[in-house]
Amino acid sequence: MTVQCPKCHTENPDTARFCSHCATPLPSAEDIEESHTKTLKTQKEELTTGFTFANRYQIIEELGKGGMGRVYKAIDKEVNAKIAIKLIKPEIASHKKIIQRFRNELKIARDISHKNVCRMYDLNKEKGSYYITMEYVSGEDLKSFIRRARQLTAGTALTIAKQVCEGLTEAHKLGVVHRDLKPQNIMIDREGNARIMDFGIARSLSGKGITGAGVMIGTPEYMSPEQVEGKEVDPRSDIYSLGIILYEMVTGQVPFEGDTPFTIGVKHKSEPPNPPKKLNEQIPDDLNRVILRCLEKDPEKRYQSAQEVRSELTNIEKGIPTTEKVVPQRKPLTSKEVTVTFSPKKLWIPVLAVTALAVLAFVLFRGFGGKGIEVDPDRIMVALFENQTGDQSLDPLGRMASDWITQGISQTEMAEVVPTMTVMQYSPVMSSETGAPQTRSQPLSLAREIGAGIVISGVYYLADNDLQFHASITDAQHEKLIHSLEPVQGPLENKMDVIQDLREKVMGSLAIYLRKELWDESYLKQAKIPDYEAYQEFVLGTEFFGDDYPKAIQHFERAAELDPTFLTAKIWLSVSYGNQGYYAKAKSILNSANKNREQLSPYECHMVDWYMVSLNGRNEEALRFIRLAEKLAPKNITVNHVLGLEAMQCNRPQETVETYAKMDSVDPKILYRVEASGWRIGVLAGAHHMLGNYKKELKVVREGQNYFPDTLRLKEDEVCALAALGRIKEVRNVLEETLAVETSRGTYPFGIMREASEELRVCGFREEALEIAHRAVGWYKQHRDEADYRYNLARTLYLAELWQESQALFKELSKQEPDNINFKGYLGTLAARMGDEKGAHRISEELKNFDRPYLFGSHTYWRACIASLLGEKQKALKLLKEAFKQGRGYGVYLHNNMDLEPLRDYPPFEELIKPKG
Repeated sequence: MTVQCPKCHTENPDTARFCSHCATPLPSAEDIEESHTKTLKTQKEELTTGFTFANRYQIIEELGKGGMGRVYKAIDKEVNAKIAIKLIKPEIASHKKIIQRFRNELKIARDISHKNVCRMYDLNKEKGSYYITMEYVSGEDLKSFIRRARQLTAGTALTIAKQVCEGLTEAHKLGVVHRDLKPQNIMIDREGNARIMDFGIARSLSGKGITGAGVMIGTPEYMSPEQVEGKEVDPRSDIYSLGIILYEMVTGQVPFEGDTPFTIGVKHKSEPPNPPKKLNEQIPDDLNRVILRCLEKDPEKRYQSAQEVRSELTNIEKGIPTTEKVVPQRKPLTSKEVTVTFSPKKLWIPVLAVTALAVLAFVLFRGFGGKGIEVDPDRIMVALFENQTGDQSLDPLGRMASDWITQGISQTEMAEVVPTMTVMQYSPVMSSETGAPQTRSQPLSLAREIGAGIVISGVYYLADNDLQFHASITDAQHEKLIHSLEPVQGPLENKMDVIQDLREKVMGSLAIYLRKELWDESYLKQAKIPDYEAYQEFVLGTEFFGDDYPKAIQHFERAAELDPTFLTAKIWLSVSYGNQGYYAKAKSILNSANKNREQLSPYECHMVDWYMVSLNGRNEEALRFIRLAEKLAPKNITVNHVLGLEAMQCNRPQETVETYAKMDSVDPKILYRVEASGWRIGVLAGAHHMLGNYKKELKVVREGQNYFPDTLRLKEDEVCALAALGRIKEVRNVLEETLAVETSRGTYPFGIMREASEELRVCGFREEALEIAHRAVGWYKQHRDEADYRYNLARTLYLAELWQESQALFKELSKQEPDNINFKGYLGTLAARMGDEKGAHRISEELKNFDRPYLFGSHTYWRACIASLLGEKQKALKLLKEAFKQGRGYGVYLHNNMDLEPLRDYPPFEELIKPKG
């Protein structure tokens, strides 16, 4: 250990009493510890959301923390742009030599200008706190990406690694070695590009005497042998780290692990890595060879440059299927919500309420867009307006103008409009390094890609202090200009007024060319112009919607605070709360928003009414409102979607089939082109199942699989239809095929096994059902790291008729969550199955008194299941009817639930589930 001189900062042995350079008395070890503790207590290490730091940076949120300190996302108010701020820990910042190293290194790192490297800006000090500013990259770090995917395909790993090589090549040319290259320091942005973070920082921390408590220099799992030994490093050290990253991407684990940094370091120096191909047989031999060469202990035996590695990877990539090379981008808005949260056969979830919340963001001001389809001459796309002011702080205006016009068009019945969020996914991205567009798709080609026949596009300038928009309307299919609008301009301080004027002129021009009979001048003035700052917060919120609801809520709430009449922000806030299960909060916010419903078109008012009564569990009334909306907007895709779902929830599956067929007659194959198609296919398949049309169900599902081959839930629908048809061999084939594919991806599709077991059992194939259930139990017990492992295991034990094991596990779960209605319900049905009639009745009474809002009849449905198993058929039927009144929707679960088997031959039950006219 060394002691730093408080005067000249010379490092001295810890036994010295005076500085060897200036003779200043040195502090004792106790003094150092006490001073270090005081520094930690007194120096501010945390910044809060909304706080303005250094009189310039408004903190948006904390992004993470590490050995150096905390990282925040902020708005640089001087240029109105997002940046990242790294607030350096006091124990590091207290060393002047370290800070000087930071400055020297950042001078070099700042010169790295490359699309695969995050830009470093500057090192500054604010009231004793040092901080580094850098480019903000929106996306997901590679570590999180690997953790979520478990194991990347070779193609995806090659794509990412090649980009990392390109960034390293540029840095190494300038003599900069990263020294701490790891997945946590590689961001995958929204377009799927890899961006290397934190260049220059590791070297600044490599001096002696700075490894105080809580500070780790480098990451043991990714260190090269020469780093472990404390030797000087060169670019070949980064190549070793890159080899470990490649290893982890394709295997899901690092080559060397240990209980301490020391044991890991020893393995880096002396232990050969297990070849990655032994852990993943799908890895090409050449890639296996490249990874092992990167991991050579002797730097002379490794690749000598990142460019050399990239050339090898490029050659390997030529033999990889094209579909494997795509790095997943951030999903379009709510696609995850719609396809994941809804399944008409899913037990115990208030399906209607969850789905209603998930689609509402599209219902109001959005709609649905399609990709890779035939061009529809009446489908409109509003491109993002291009900023030609020279002022990057005005970039948000292009998005706002596009969104505000899109909202206006969506409130009319003139044409379908592509959602702004869809346009955002495919629009050109401006390079923060060069200011040049990194073009993925220009407006006309983009419009054709997503099936829009009409494009609204334009630019905006500054003329003196006036903001000026130029817009045009173009026929995308024939690349023919339809109309060029007169410039719209106004004072810069009145930005939203200028955008409102632009919207009115665009919509007025559209009315000349599109469906004049549906035009109403009132559409132009329908919505109140939101406050500019509120709109900015709303835009920030939409970036997190569907991925990080707490962050989305922060921004939507801020938008609503800044402009209490901003209806759009309140609706998205309501949906965000609802998608997290906070139904009371969602309802309260929507009630508030409903006061400004004059901003809505007539059909949208009916949609809001539908949503409100859905939150109250009044399904029949909800169906009435959605039918009214459909009369006013018969060709609106979203209305058509929701009407089909609502009809099925009210036990009118034939209406679902007819409703979807009606839209298909307007737009053939719409079932397979809209962004929520996975959800739509599932609804239609469920409707056919309720009607007993199992062959039609199978046809719908299999045609859907041609368009969405990787959608696991469609496989679940397929085995459900096959089981109902008694095609046992095909059920087994689909199961084996799906299990093979999913396990090769590192996922374990237990849901499809449960689906097959339930349906086979109710169709009379009990032995086959039990065989599959027992197999699923075995899988669960092998994979204890699965999310919700214990709950899913308990449910699967139940299907396998292993009642005692299931009961023991549910009792444990119930002790941890005594208010969990599912745990309580299963304990009730288990008591009934095991002959404990008294216990079953006691639990049924407890469920009766479950005073929980927004259960949508689930507690009563559980009581019906218990009564069914006890042979109390009349009581069970009465409870089922009561559950439906409380909001429980009809669905396939009534047809394949094993707890309702005792009611199958009971005429009143058959009458109850018989589809209505």
